[in-house]
Amino acid sequence: MIQAPSIFFRWNYRPLQRLGAVLLALTLIAGCASTQAGNGKGPGPGDEVSDPIEPWNRAVFDFNLFLDDIIGRPLAEAYRAILPAPARDSVRNILRNLKAPVILANDLLQGEGKRAHITTMRFLINSTLGIAGLFDVAFDMGYSYHNEDFGQTLAVFGFEEGPYLVFPILGPSTVRAASGKAVDTFINPLTYAASANDYEIYLYGLRGIEGVDFRSRNIETLDQLKRDALDYYSLIRSIYRQHRQNEIRNGKPQK
Repeated sequence: MIQAPSIFFRWNYRPLQRLGAVLLALTLIAGCASTQAGNGKGPGPGDEVSDPIEPWNRAVFDFNLFLDDIIGRPLAEAYRAILPAPARDSVRNILRNLKAPVILANDLLQGEGKRAHITTMRFLINSTLGIAGLFDVAFDMGYSYHNEDFGQTLAVFGFEEGPYLVFPILGPSTVRAASGKAVDTFINPLTYAASANDYEIYLYGLRGIEGVDFRSRNIETLDQLKRDALDYYSLIRSIYRQHRQNEIRNGKPQK
């Protein structure tokens, strides 16, 4: 007797339950942060980001720095030492290729037809000629990589970024960006494929590899920032916000 693939029978509601829990938590955080506005340190000169729970954020930031010192940076150094640059580039190419469905969905939601075409072509070319994303052949053909997420889509829709947040391990974010990540998890086909086959551990593994790869590419930059900054927390907060604003504008100059 022919059996249908297990994905059709073993799908469950775990991703939906987790998404609901995350969104509820973010709503509660946003509510608490709004009522506490003005209780924490205000933003510095030229820094318009709302940070009403700054003492808590700083404590989490220090915790993340501690984890980075004992785990993150050593892993990044080992990753760089073991894998040559071309191999590390292939790892990043694969990770980017796997994100294509989420990027495409957000391109379309934002009405960015040209960018949606680029994302589609990148996925098709790199999945075939690029051998499942190992090589970024599409870039050589004129299709440059860009990132889109639902946090950016919410910004395009007019939603405010909300209070600044620092999550354990995950690092800097805002209510809008964190909500967007939750929705991206919901619309990512890999979420359901992994859940249906009890392969969720591999999704966490992919996120871990992505984090190590990012950290390995920024060892010297972060060392320099940390060494020169008068207030490393405020500097990272400012850089994060500027980076997000640049992504939302798709790299266009601010008006």
